Amino acid sequence: MVKVYKGNKPGVEMLWNQTTAPNFAVTFWWKPDLPTSYEKKTRKSLLYKGPKIEQNSKLPSNVPLHIEVEPQGNDVSLIVTVAGYESKVPAEKCSMLTKQEFTFVAVTKRDSSITVWLGVDGKENCQTICPDKTLLGCKDSTSCATKVHNFNLPSSHSYETSVDDEITIVSPSASTDEIPGGWMGKLNYFGLGGWDPTNKVPLWDKKIPDIVHMRQPSECGA
Repeated sequence: MVKVYKGNKPGVEMLWNQTTAPNFAVTFWWKPDLPTSYEKKTRKSLLYKGPKIEQNSKLPSNVPLHIEVEPQGNDVSLIVTVAGYESKVPAEKCSMLTKQEFTFVAVTKRDSSITVWLGVDGKENCQTICPDKTLLGCKDSTSCATKVHNFNLPSSHSYETSVDDEITIVSPSASTDEIPGGWMGKLNYFGLGGWDPTNKVPLWDKKIPDIVHMRQPSECGA
């Protein structure tokens, strides 16, 4: 049974409506259950946002958002699909996903630009991914995140959101082999309207570091 968050919940409609929230940020911490999570070398679904679908049904071709991990040998890659357009984060930038520790994951959308962030908790881990403490999101040595991947949506791929959509932890379409197990906590979703054309308001570049600095879950689901 997947965890479901609905867009038509009273008070949250503006965060899901196409006219008021064509941009978004989604963040969470995820920890694999090793070695079980990666035993089957198939893609594993972490999070889905889009129209309601039945279990074991196919995802829509223009799926608004789907975040997956893919084990390959000893490596793990993160795969992000927005508006049906898929992009893979290189495995060398996802080394934290190979450990049985919580990894901070964030995907942000600004118009057609998609950015993927990964972060860690703990001073030693932060020194590994952010040796330069001036990097964005690495000001706090106890928890930090950095941008690891960016891609642009082609004009043929249009992101659509609706109050009838839902967010599920693990896609309802996932087969048994595509369910990763592990633990997820501190899930956040933010919808945003038009972007400040002057760039005076940093928005995601300010928001994501603020969230990661709140640290990893203290226990499962916290």
